[in-house]
Amino acid sequence: LAPGSVLRVVYSGERKNISKAHQAIQDYILDHNLQHGLPIIEEYQTSITMESDPSKWVTYIYYYVTEYNTNTK
Repeated sequence: LAPGSVLRVVYSGERKNISKAHQAIQDYILDHNLQHGLPIIEEYQTSITMESDPSKWVTYIYYYVTEYNTNTK
């Protein structure tokens, strides 16, 4: 991976709604003149085998980001 920074979001709740967290991250990236690369990582901290209440499920979401460079040579 190229040098850069990582955005990490802690998402709590059912995984069926995790797209809202991804959209919030992408909005942040655009608002702060950043760009993201791959991979995008979802790290599950809890699961149905550990916790039956989906509202208590925790997922860390990681995006690798760099400043957006408009200068192309």
